[in-house]
Amino acid sequence: MNHSVSSLLLLGFTCRALAQCAKIEGLDSIVIDECGDKDTREAALYYCDWPPMDVDWDRFVDSAISNKTAISPQYCLLAGGTENNSDLIECLSRRFDNVMNPSQFAMMRSWSHWKRWANGSGLRFPDTWTVDEWTGVWKAEPNVAEQEQLLLKQLTKAGGLGVQIWEGNRVDKRTIAASLGSHSVLQKKIEGDAFGVTFLSSVHGSIAMGCVAAWPTALHPWGPFIYHGSLGPVSLSDPEWGLLDSFASTVSTETDWVGLWQADFIRRDNNWYLLEINPRWTASMEILVRSARLQLVHLHCLTSSRAMQQEEWIRISDTLRSTRSQTKQYVGKKVLYASEDTRIEASTIERWWNKRLEGPIRNSVVAGTPESIDHNWIADIPSAPVTFEKGYPICTILGSHENLESLRMAIEISIQQEQSLF
Repeated sequence: MNHSVSSLLLLGFTCRALAQCAKIEGLDSIVIDECGDKDTREAALYYCDWPPMDVDWDRFVDSAISNKTAISPQYCLLAGGTENNSDLIECLSRRFDNVMNPSQFAMMRSWSHWKRWANGSGLRFPDTWTVDEWTGVWKAEPNVAEQEQLLLKQLTKAGGLGVQIWEGNRVDKRTIAASLGSHSVLQKKIEGDAFGVTFLSSVHGSIAMGCVAAWPTALHPWGPFIYHGSLGPVSLSDPEWGLLDSFASTVSTETDWVGLWQADFIRRDNNWYLLEINPRWTASMEILVRSARLQLVHLHCLTSSRAMQQEEWIRISDTLRSTRSQTKQYVGKKVLYASEDTRIEASTIERWWNKRLEGPIRNSVVAGTPESIDHNWIADIPSAPVTFEKGYPICTILGSHENLESLRMAIEISIQQEQSLF
């Protein structure tokens, strides 16, 4: 692989995983982040707080790049909370050749495109109804069986924040529709196993490069579908990989998208239902970096270049195709949420810092050699004493093990132990 990439600009509401994955690949990063976690700051060559909503992005990015550090980022990667910010994307797409333009992001975030791409690739898409933005009335009356549930989805939110079970017998759907406008859909809930699949696209083709399982959802004050974590990698059958490869080709052909992206699915009775597409770095990608030893950041930079040679893409895609179902080590992560207002003191931060995820498998990721790790780490560590309100993410517990069920149990025990200390 070409290792000419040396510096990056990373932006998102939480860039810890992306910044650490870049660091273990030997890359310097300027990070613009909202959470400001201590381990994010450690991974960044230079860290900058997320600006206010009315910021002039051109001026702000100029300041972050030019005035604070001597490095000049060659590539830009986006993390969560950025895909719907058209002003930010417009600014970055003018400055970095590898950042797609706002119209490409809009296509990748359109449910009507998701439906067409899924149906055209042998996948399925849940029955979905939209609202008229002027009248607040559903354009077609939802019709479901008595035992089925409907979900109300606000498409401008991520991490499960905009998804609620629609209580049709309790809440007037016109009231909800009017409050959310054209950015909401009513969708039939699909029961099954939830997965996140990471894709890689270039001007020469696309491939599904890895799959992780979503940690089962649990009760949360913000809603029933809040993201709780991931486990993987997941091995799929050759026909399933072929189906996902076909989907990737359909998406990239229509959007001209290059680089990394991800999609969420439900698998039920051997059918794959597409839920949404995330055109950015996602939380589950860290699992593939630390389990499958994939250099995702380098791969993104390499394949998002329009100058990439076809021979190099063939070599990369052949390698990914031969290794995507080989599990060297399972890796999992689960978010610890505040069950009530919770104060994190300096002593707790210090304890977590001594167990932080500093990149303990740095050598194995870069060299591609296996390394046995069977303990847990703490990530997303607050940078100073703070009180988290009920429902807020406090930190993340990560672990690695050769046995998937042992890994799951170890992380659950760590979560329970931390909760008992508050």
